[in-house]
Amino acid sequence: MSLVLNLAKVAFLKSASHIDDLPETSFPEVAFAGRSNAGKSSLLNRLFQRKNLVKTSSRPGHTQLLNFFEVDGRAYFVDMPGYGFAKAPEDIQIKWRKLLENYVQHRDALRLVVCIFDVRRRPDHLDMALLDFLKSCERNVFVVLNKSDKLNARELARQTQLLRQCLHIEKDKIFVLSCLTGKGVDALRERLCNGISQ
Repeated sequence: MSLVLNLAKVAFLKSASHIDDLPETSFPEVAFAGRSNAGKSSLLNRLFQRKNLVKTSSRPGHTQLLNFFEVDGRAYFVDMPGYGFAKAPEDIQIKWRKLLENYVQHRDALRLVVCIFDVRRRPDHLDMALLDFLKSCERNVFVVLNKSDKLNARELARQTQLLRQCLHIEKDKIFVLSCLTGKGVDALRERLCNGISQ
């Protein structure tokens, strides 16, 4: 059964720094993961049709917690800590990784993980490790190729094809879009509104 959601009905619920701090609920959850500069917060704001509900920062690695947003009173969208930001202290990076791993491995309510990548860049070992980990946990994964506005049509087609080959994700689960212009966001919004299975 699919859960039809109104993404415009959203409110911040809480932040969690430890697995024991997660909300106690039977709501299905969609988590958003990606590098610290991939545009997770911007994507969530676009999906919610809000400007500043999800805080964006000029400092990559600013998201250090699992941030829960209640959507339509029936689901949670979760902004996960970004990865790959070398200036974050090692102990903080370890803490983030453990939190992410525990959440993905053990959260029964988690239905989908949306992974955001910069369409201009070839995935590195951290990106592939994330996808491999999600697959090993048998999690449903969507891939967002963000920042499509930074490329012309020819470059975008070439990069999209390259990334599809690298990531080994089904074509219908890959979304090419721009958080800056909003182009392509509606397709992802529609899938999220209509494709979260209970």
